[in-house]
Amino acid sequence: MNVIFLKLGCYFIEARHMAPCRYCPEPGSLEKVLQSLLKVKDSRPEVGTMTDLIRYLELKNMLFVGEAVCRSALERTETRGSHFRADFPEQDDANWMVNIQVRLLEDRDLLLRKIPVS
Repeated sequence: MNVIFLKLGCYFIEARHMAPCRYCPEPGSLEKVLQSLLKVKDSRPEVGTMTDLIRYLELKNMLFVGEAVCRSALERTETRGSHFRADFPEQDDANWMVNIQVRLLEDRDLLLRKIPVS
């Protein structure tokens, strides 16, 4: 598959579902977005030119950021600020006065950690 088509697909997924004001109208919509991103991540596009290589590296970065945002949004089981979840419509200060830190591990997996707000 052509890297430019994958990059455009990733852009549209992220622009529609992972903007700063995320609205997840139905339970399971974030999971669907994550699965779409992982499907693109698993693809092996053709990289024939230096321009293709640059686009491929940009795509990998877009997928990393998109996956980090999506996994963080799934982790946060509440609505807070511009992050709205239909399946968790209330703010939950008792359990969610935290920031979610995302780290990229050596095996390219993501590690999420809750850090209390002081």
